[in-house]
Amino acid sequence: TANGSVQCGEAPDQPIFTSSNPLLCEGEVFETIFSVTQPNLGGSQSLVSTTLSWSLNESATGNVVLTDAVTSSDAFIPGQFGISTLIPGAYEVTLTATNLCGSAATSIDVEVVANPEFVIVADDICFGDSLLVASNFNLSDYTNAAGEPASFSLVSWDLDNVLNPQGIVVEETWVMDDPNSPVDQATYINMMDGDLVTHEIQISYEALGETSTCTGTAT
Repeated sequence: TANGSVQCGEAPDQPIFTSSNPLLCEGEVFETIFSVTQPNLGGSQSLVSTTLSWSLNESATGNVVLTDAVTSSDAFIPGQFGISTLIPGAYEVTLTATNLCGSAATSIDVEVVANPEFVIVADDICFGDSLLVASNFNLSDYTNAAGEPASFSLVSWDLDNVLNPQGIVVEETWVMDDPNSPVDQATYINMMDGDLVTHEIQISYEALGETSTCTGTAT
């Protein structure tokens, strides 16, 4: 202005998320892209600087996991971050744009769900005997943050040994409709040295209007 004081103009527009993945499995990278547009004051740049800050917080405790900010007088201010170390739980990402005239904020929910974890066990056998393998996986141990249970997507057993094509599965059991007491086992015949049994389980979660499938493997 003529007397040298800073012109306020208008408070910043509400920040917006342009890309994000709100539901992800443990170990996956949460990535988000966001921005804020300065008020149109008749030029390519605003007359005041705006700070766009962001924070990722645990929903249950409010603990800050990650925070950062950028200050600019550009008409368009972008921001982004990614993080892969989130443990299962519910989170909130908040964006806040602030200038001399005021502030505007927006937030989104993010949820991380657990991958299936289990081990397979088997008794020692002699060369050529049948082998019974079983895992200790229990579907009822897996829920989203709201306590809603996951569901099965895939249960598979595989044998990896090109020298033993006859080591086939003769029996598999999986009680798909009883998540409280699932039975998970397979029997292989004509087992040889070097046979490697692999067990894979995929479970699906629904939350925040999204579906995410998480995978666990044991050998």
